[in-house]
Amino acid sequence: MPDRFEQSTFKLKGFWHPFFTLGGAIIFGLLILWGFISGYLADPTSGWQPALALIILVVTGFLYYYFRKWQLSKKGIAIEDQLKHVREI
Repeated sequence: MPDRFEQSTFKLKGFWHPFFTLGGAIIFGLLILWGFISGYLADPTSGWQPALALIILVVTGFLYYYFRKWQLSKKGIAIEDQLKHVREI
């Protein structure tokens, strides 16, 4: 993928890369908070459950990534190297 980045005409450099990364994380957090609040206001007993389900889904994805990274490292395979060489579809 680094070769594709070098060939692209549009690149995020300097300030913009962390700006969009942090901005996306902040927006995601605000949407989760909004889901909790609006769900709770609609139904205080169970309205917050969909937002909690989304958080559980995201955390499960993170846990699976690190588990797979650990599993492959035991075989001597670096997951970062595997992600750099994505096959063409």
